Amino acid sequence: MKNNDHQQMALNEFLLEIHPLIIAISDKKIQQWQGFLEVSAYHLLQYLKTKVYTLQNKQEAESMIQHQQAALIEMINELQSFIKQVDTTSKQGQLLITFYMEVTNIVQSTLNYILQHFSKYLNLQLNVPASYLPVVKKEIEERVSAIRENLSNVETVHLLAIAMEPLTAFLEDATAKITYRRLQYYMALIEELSVIHPEDDVKCAIRTSLVYLNFNSKAFEKYSLEFLLSEEDYIENEIERRDKLLWIIKSMKQLQVKPGAILYEDRPSVYDYMLKYAREEFEYLQFKLQEHGETLQAASGKEERETKIDLSSNLSVFAGILKVFMEAGFIANRKKMDVLRVMADSHRVNRKPVSLESLRTLYNNVDFQTGKAVIDIFFQLLNKARSMY
Repeated sequence: MKNNDHQQMALNEFLLEIHPLIIAISDKKIQQWQGFLEVSAYHLLQYLKTKVYTLQNKQEAESMIQHQQAALIEMINELQSFIKQVDTTSKQGQLLITFYMEVTNIVQSTLNYILQHFSKYLNLQLNVPASYLPVVKKEIEERVSAIRENLSNVETVHLLAIAMEPLTAFLEDATAKITYRRLQYYMALIEELSVIHPEDDVKCAIRTSLVYLNFNSKAFEKYSLEFLLSEEDYIENEIERRDKLLWIIKSMKQLQVKPGAILYEDRPSVYDYMLKYAREEFEYLQFKLQEHGETLQAASGKEERETKIDLSSNLSVFAGILKVFMEAGFIANRKKMDVLRVMADSHRVNRKPVSLESLRTLYNNVDFQTGKAVIDIFFQLLNKARSMY
């Protein structure tokens, strides 16, 4: 057979041709066929690498790569079918099993090369071969376990469970089938969650990652809606609520969404879902305020207290100290926003009013340097208390 024929032949056709011959041949002959197949796989890859980049347009490249992708998947599935037919009690049967397993590895390696180097031309709707799923599941299981160990805590357990739900379902389903598109999505999700550091604002990082990947599960939609409601529900003044919603809309528009990424293709984008809700709420409040003839100036005017407590520290350190008091139970109020509202209303920094939103943001995002400054202040307080008492 000529080299050119080796390069262009479909590997599955080759296997189907030699299958009837293998049944009755010797160990030595099987090894020869195995070597021949390795050479065929090598020539196929060399041919593809050369040919794809000489084609005139993307459609031709897609057609070629997708044909080979489908052929290799079909070949792997045929191999599994052949394996089931083999009588494993005979020596010849054991030889055949060994041969088919080796051939499967060769074909899978060839397919993996195509998946890696020609990813933009693939047919992502094809199913991953069932024989390769144990390898896929093992990798996903190990990485999911590492993510849980790294990020799980009391505050993140619910959100992390939502993020892991499709991965967990896939791992637990013994008969699961998965397309390359879905597998590609799962691996992207794992990559996003793997780079989150436990010292970061983990909940915020997970939310951002899920929005970026358009993680549009019903559970995350429900969580996102509850999160948006919690962002505005503490504001009683309707004008302030409207302005808060406008801030949310602007913040959401700054979020990145990975082009083409989506968990469930038959469900709406989670980003669009959240943005639509925020816009509808904003428009409703805007209409309501206009209908009642209220103006921002009239509604937002508040009587400032005559006496406020002036802080010697900056606002971020004050937020850090306040967080320690809250989490240690020194401040017994259960609603964080009630405490933050009172503190913002009764304190000044550099003789300037404290913004509730700024205090809330800093409270939820105490960085490492601020934490060190808070510790230093508590040491100063400890030394002062010792000198006094």
